Order: sequence, then C-alpha cells, then structure tokens
Amino acid sequence: MNQYTSPDEFQLPAVVPAPYLPKSETKQLSAAETDTLKSLAEGLTMKEIAYLHDVSESAIKQRIFRAKKKLAARTTMQCVAIAVGLGLFLFKPAQ
Repeated sequence: MNQYTSPDEFQLPAVVPAPYLPKSETKQLSAAETDTLKSLAEGLTMKEIAYLHDVSESAIKQRIFRAKKKLAARTTMQCVAIAVGLGLFLFKPAQ
C-alpha cells in the first residue's frame, strides 16, 4: 500500500534541482528549444506544441533531441527537469 494516505500529504518540489550540471558547463539552448521544453513541462504533447509553434511534429522532436544533447540528458523528462533546475525558464506546477 502507498505510504501516503491522501493526495494532500504528497507535495512535489516547486523546482527540480540539477546540482550535477553547473550552468557554466551547459551549452546554451535556443529560444525555440527552451520554449519547447517549457511547453513539455506544462504538460503539452508534441503535437500540441507543433500546432502552437506552427511547425511540424518532427521539428519539435529535433528541438528536443538537440536540447537533450546540450544538457547531457538521457530522456526528455530528465532534460525538462535539468532545464527547470538550472532556471532556464520559470515553472509553476499545476495546483
């Protein structure tokens, strides 16, 4: 059984830290890559992000691929967490 008895007892941190990757060691993300990661953090799908930015879904996948490479992330969600932890964009979790 889950150790939490109600959803109110479980709180996510406002920011996911990424102490192992100093900002000076990261390659700078483009504005498009940063916007894409922010949209992913907000819960949008790649298809929705492509529609909002008026580009193809494969262009969004390329942005994510480049961002993962620049931030040395293995997964898309790790890439988003690193970007948030580095303060590359402001993120407020949904309440």
